[in-house]
Amino acid sequence: MTPCALSCALPSAAPTNSCCTWWAIARPAWCSASWARLADDATWRRKRVRFEHGDGLAPDLQPRAKALGIVVVQNPSHYISAMDRQHGAATQLPAGFRSLLEGGVPFALGSDGPSNPFLNILFAATLSDPKEALTREQAVRAYTAGAAYAEFQEKEKGTLAPGKLADLAVLSQDIFTVPLPALPGTVSELTMVGGKVVYEAKRGATLSQATPRAVKKPVAMPVKKKLK
Repeated sequence: MTPCALSCALPSAAPTNSCCTWWAIARPAWCSASWARLADDATWRRKRVRFEHGDGLAPDLQPRAKALGIVVVQNPSHYISAMDRQHGAATQLPAGFRSLLEGGVPFALGSDGPSNPFLNILFAATLSDPKEALTREQAVRAYTAGAAYAEFQEKEKGTLAPGKLADLAVLSQDIFTVPLPALPGTVSELTMVGGKVVYEAKRGATLSQATPRAVKKPVAMPVKKKLK
């Protein structure tokens, strides 16, 4: 998003209660004077403005992003050299990951790039700058709790807790202990959405033989079943 485009968009966003999401890869988007002119920092924090592709957030701009409460969504594949040309990200862009978390900037991981989340966790844990690389736990939290916060859904999902949606997956291996190169091979053995099983691999079947579980006549339960 260019400074001009942002200046045009902010006036319509400031007076609303809706979630604002922009694609912002250029440094000027973070520096626009329009932020302060249209609303104070507390107002922007309540809106949780979300910047997808927060690739342009240099270290010197992180305090301003924190003050505005901007949720930065990063895509790990943008920082893997083999993927840069495909996704249009320049390798010289600052890779703010761990520094954002430690600086208190709301942070989430996005799925722009490979559809395999475990491959993206691998990318996030093996960034070329070791100081910015995430631990596996940090990457999973960014994918789950961080993403839920970004869409004002942290009371409904993002973590497994009483009263929240029972959205979960039983994985084929422990993603916190297997060797990093093995992460992309992780698959779901069982998937639940809203407390209902929507996928279950055949017992003893190979991945190619796994099929979605047949949905039987619904039982008496809420559509969005929550954990008790």
